[in-house]
Amino acid sequence: MSGAPRDQDVSREELREATLGGLRWVSLARGAAELCALGSMVALARLVPPAEFGALAVALMVSEFANGLAGEGIGTPLVQRAAVARAHLQAAALLSLGCGLVLTLATFMAAPLICKPLFGERVSELFQLFSPAFLIAAATVVPRAVLQRRLAFKRLSQIEIAALATGVTTSVSLAVAGLDAEALVLGNLTAGCVALVLLLAATRVPLPRWRGAEMRELVAFGAPATVSGLAWTATRNVDYAILGARLGAAQVGFY
Repeated sequence: MSGAPRDQDVSREELREATLGGLRWVSLARGAAELCALGSMVALARLVPPAEFGALAVALMVSEFANGLAGEGIGTPLVQRAAVARAHLQAAALLSLGCGLVLTLATFMAAPLICKPLFGERVSELFQLFSPAFLIAAATVVPRAVLQRRLAFKRLSQIEIAALATGVTTSVSLAVAGLDAEALVLGNLTAGCVALVLLLAATRVPLPRWRGAEMRELVAFGAPATVSGLAWTATRNVDYAILGARLGAAQVGFY
């Protein structure tokens, strides 16, 4: 089985049309994401105290790292390889789910030991609540990569918009019901689960299986991308981490 149109002959015109169509849909999805984010933040700012926003801003590092590690480390090799066989998809699924599970458990167990002394008990609790993000993101790697290889940017954008809308609705509803930072965490996790379900419904991916040779190929290809993704994510979030450790959650919330 091959999951990629790159393994087939694609004319220059077809590639051009797919690129232009993908650009339109990606732009639409990005615009919708920005509007939803702005609207939800305005609503949630009235419902959630600043200290809770600050605690969430620090805990969001979990989601950032989860998406970055899953997409760069294993998704990138699947998309960029000239040919992808069924064995590569099986190997990638096993690698991503294994890493996601390990990181979920490690984050849950390490949060009280590392985050609590640095950021306080509240942030530590949110880190633990956020920990399943690693496993959820890992499960989306293979179906997302298959759609990217098919140049199915319209479907990917529709999935992103649907997941984001569901997550925002969940967050606002839970905040109205009385939850604070937990509302945003659960909304984020809900969006990830919706994206996963829709991605699996849009693709037919094989079950995870041990494929030693293919695993080595993927790791060798994806290791540099993983390091780059980690560095980029750390750069984007280092200010929240420093402020959270030095000033506290309330000040980060205003920041």
